[in-house]
Amino acid sequence: MEAESRYCAPFFAEHPHILENYLLNYVYRTLFPFGREASAHITPQGIFGEFLLMVTQYALVYGLLAGMAGHAREAFGEEHVVRLVQSFSRTVEHSPRYLKEINALIESRGLGDPQGIATLLKFS
Repeated sequence: MEAESRYCAPFFAEHPHILENYLLNYVYRTLFPFGREASAHITPQGIFGEFLLMVTQYALVYGLLAGMAGHAREAFGEEHVVRLVQSFSRTVEHSPRYLKEINALIESRGLGDPQGIATLLKFS
């Protein structure tokens, strides 16, 4: 957690709009909280399921950013964040199979309830 506290958290304390923009983009793109019924590739789920998927993706992005910050150290900056979010979006958000696997993993770990969500967000 040293990388998160030493490089990642201070960066986002100075640039809070970046993660806010990520979440806003997610809300608009996925029609949160109503789901992506218009997509033939996504199975609509309830509001809680959509919320859980958003929280999980946010936690994954933040965890990856903390790792990237640990690698880049003092050089960690906006270009790292943009590159990671773009890569994550291409790989994860456009893959219905991966999104279903995320849901299955969360459920198998017992994180599919409000306490699990709190646990996920605790480290983000």
